[in-house]
Amino acid sequence: MFKWIASIVVLAAVAAGTWWLTQDDSGQGSVEGPGVEQVTGGGTGNPSLEGTNPNEALDPARTQLNGGGPESVNPSVGEGPGTNASASGDITIEVFEAGTGKAIPGADVWFVDRTDLPAAEWQAVWPNGDVKAYVTQKGMQYKAGEDGSVVVPRTQNGGLYASVEGMAGSTAWIGDKNTIRIGLHPSVDLIVQVVDAAGVPQVNVPIGISRNVPGNPAPIITRLTNGVQGAVRFTGLGKTLRSLGPPGYNVHFAFPLPFVERIPFQLEAMPKEPIVMTLPPTGVMSLRVLTEDGEPYNRRGHAMLGIMEPNVLTGDLEFSSYATQEIRGASATFPRVGVNMDLMLRLDGGRALRAYEAPIVGPVQEGEQVHREIVWDTRRPTIRGRAILANGTSLGLMTGGFTIFNNGQQGTSGPQVKTDEIGNFELKFPDHYKAGVDRKIRTYLYPRDGNGPVDAEIDASFEVSLDGTDIGDVVFESRPLLLSGTVRAADSGDLLPRAYVRIELPDKSGAYGPVAGLSIGTDKAGYFELYGRTDAEQFRVVVMRSGFLNATMEPVDYGTTDVNIVMTRGQETSSPLKGNPNALPPRGSGGTDDK
Repeated sequence: MFKWIASIVVLAAVAAGTWWLTQDDSGQGSVEGPGVEQVTGGGTGNPSLEGTNPNEALDPARTQLNGGGPESVNPSVGEGPGTNASASGDITIEVFEAGTGKAIPGADVWFVDRTDLPAAEWQAVWPNGDVKAYVTQKGMQYKAGEDGSVVVPRTQNGGLYASVEGMAGSTAWIGDKNTIRIGLHPSVDLIVQVVDAAGVPQVNVPIGISRNVPGNPAPIITRLTNGVQGAVRFTGLGKTLRSLGPPGYNVHFAFPLPFVERIPFQLEAMPKEPIVMTLPPTGVMSLRVLTEDGEPYNRRGHAMLGIMEPNVLTGDLEFSSYATQEIRGASATFPRVGVNMDLMLRLDGGRALRAYEAPIVGPVQEGEQVHREIVWDTRRPTIRGRAILANGTSLGLMTGGFTIFNNGQQGTSGPQVKTDEIGNFELKFPDHYKAGVDRKIRTYLYPRDGNGPVDAEIDASFEVSLDGTDIGDVVFESRPLLLSGTVRAADSGDLLPRAYVRIELPDKSGAYGPVAGLSIGTDKAGYFELYGRTDAEQFRVVVMRSGFLNATMEPVDYGTTDVNIVMTRGQETSSPLKGNPNALPPRGSGGTDDK
């Protein structure tokens, strides 16, 4: 069944060197660094709708069904493998077979310098658009030599598309590079064209690909038709879908319809001709969202349109989202909705707000535009209290968070907790909060004076009101210092910011593993203070940082201070800390798990 899975990827270039594109064996550039924000949320439906201007006509050349643009386009061809790039000041492109690493001689390579091209053009095709059409039209064509390499002009903002019979790949980069490797995968493309009952091509129609399993599974990929032919090309499906395994896949419309026709296909026998789908009768639904006070809802949120469907395992009715739109300026519009449907609407504003879910009447006739006003009671069950120490001192002007434990099992974490000048705070809970459950709430606060955090456990097995339930004074205790010290580079002695320090304890078999909540990142000066509780008197400390080998120290006594951990340079590790050191948790926090 369709689930709420929508994703938006926003690429924002900041100062040079603060974000970059790295190359992996897939041949598709990966993105990391603080200049990139990935936002998830919404429904299945069609993330491609968000940020798309339905009135913006796309260049027909980009949507040719051959994917390579008009036949008349003939980019100039560069010469074969050149001299060493680092010596010539150019960049060496190495073309290889993804998975084996084997060089591919004679591959056609198209290179585009994106420095002076409109950023919006590239964002429209990367990573899920027709990169092939764009790069082959805008760029220069080269031919890889016998060693699978070719030299292209140096740029800090480039894109590549490479192909050889039966294989293709693309990548992009930002930053100064001497060598770029591009892996090619077997070419498996699927072309879908959408027409109306009269055979007229239709643009901006969301098309999804999902697994061929019982129920209504969520689309793995969703894209919009465009161009004069009303077509969409799904490129590189072999790389995307093969890892998911059998039993095959379906292509279908990805918006609310009374009946969703699913056309099956197999990667091993892809249709050579475009799949032509006829658009059923649809209308438009627009929403105006107000709060419980009748004021326009001007916060961030998502509107999800779907239906109630039985769970294929339990038979229980569940909300299945077919389409998701971002709420902007208290409004959201669904440009494609099937007519005469029993629809459900869900509004979600994140953990701080209570979700809305209710039936809604959609369009009845083809082409009808309906407008609906929704009053959203955004209040959530709330506990109010005052944070104090055992001596009665109030804990004012602090920030922190909380985690819910149901019957001893860790559940969800709540939104940020703040205290006012005299220590008053609020804990806002999810919609499914119910009484009669053995529920404990562990909440923590960070003092502003640089001392360690304080925490408290609240028994919350009672009914909590939307208007707020007052529990009076809550006594917090100082979290004990577990470990403190610095992390340095062995060769230079430099202090290392953004090093990830964690505590590990053995299990019953003697194998060591991390302890939830007992981890922290070093600050800009390479210093850390880790506060927490453990019954063990000794433990092992593991430190990770990109560009260094893991460092281990054991045994370490509980409460040890001023340790000096030394790291040796080597291959990159899988440290979870990346980007700006200023983004680290404050000194004295309970660890990265508490953020």
